[in-house]
Parts: sequence; structure tokens; C-alpha cells
Amino acid sequence: MQEDIDIQLWAYIDGDCSPEDSARIAHLIATDAEWKQQYEELIQFNNTLATDLQTHEAPATLADNVMREVSPRKRSAYSKVLNWGIRGVAAFFIVAVVATLVPLLADIEWSSANNSISPDWNLHFTLPQLPTGDYAIVLAFAVAILLLVAADMLFRQRARQV
Repeated sequence: MQEDIDIQLWAYIDGDCSPEDSARIAHLIATDAEWKQQYEELIQFNNTLATDLQTHEAPATLADNVMREVSPRKRSAYSKVLNWGIRGVAAFFIVAVVATLVPLLADIEWSSANNSISPDWNLHFTLPQLPTGDYAIVLAFAVAILLLVAADMLFRQRARQV
């Protein structure tokens, strides 16, 4: 019975009941002591709740402070691995270009005896033979295992930091 009174009174306070129910509840509040006491308690609670919510507002900078604290931790381990992968590819291409240009530039004869306009391109550069057969397969597996171990270490380190 008490829950029913609370439900009807909250509907009356919130203005969610029909005009007939509103008139009936107003009459019960005016004539019944139990309804009147419960109504006054709910009104007092409602007013206290409204004033407490107004006085305890969050600071305006709360969202900025939270985002500032969260954003450095936002990067995933995948993005870190991707970043290192991009750096590795860039380093490989830089080393490849340097390894190609250094022997080429070293083999150029910069001073020509006949003083011709074009330099004498005396290029005797041969690329080393790449490993083939069983040795190449073992080397490829070793590189793959090292890359997987490095990625695993990176993921574990990142998981411990979070």
C-alpha cells in the first residue's frame, strides 16, 4: 500500500497523471493525514535533491583534465608496432640506397685524362649472391622467429604499462 501511495504521489509531483487522478490525489492529500505526511516528505526530498544537484556541479575543466590524463595511454600496442614497422621499412630503404650508391660513386673515375665532358663510368659492381636452398629457408625462419619474439615482448611490455 505504501509503495502505491509513493508511486501515485511521484506521478502527481512530476505532473505525469491525468487531471482526474490529479484532482483525486489533491483531495486525498487535503483529507488524509498519511497521504499528506508522505506528500510533504516527498516534496522535501525532491527540493533537497534539486538544491544538492545545483550546488554540486562538476568543474568546467573536468572533461579536459580527464581527456588529458587518458590520451597518452590511448595508443595501442598495435599502433606502436606499426610505428616501429614503418621506421624499420624506412631504415631498410635508406640502408639500401646508401649501400647501392657508395660502391657506384667509389667506382667512378672523377678525373679524366682526356678532359671529356662526361665522366668515365667504369662500373664493375656486382651484387652478392643471395643465399639459396636450405640455408635461405633456415635464415628466413630465424628472422621470422626473431620478429615474432620482438613483437611478443613489445605487447607484453605494453600490457604491463596499462
